[in-house]
Amino acid sequence: MTAPATIDSHELHQMLGSATPPRVLDVRTPGEFETAHINGAYNVPLDLLREH
Repeated sequence: MTAPATIDSHELHQMLGSATPPRVLDVRTPGEFETAHINGAYNVPLDLLREH
């Protein structure tokens, strides 16, 4: 099954609460990430993404 291109916040909330939650990658700057983020999200700034 292929994941949809976009999901809404309700769908994400359900997915995060499942037995196999997705990994959420937050590509904002560390400062933006510190302000607010989804619990359990990984912060990899966009300019460093290729390195990871």
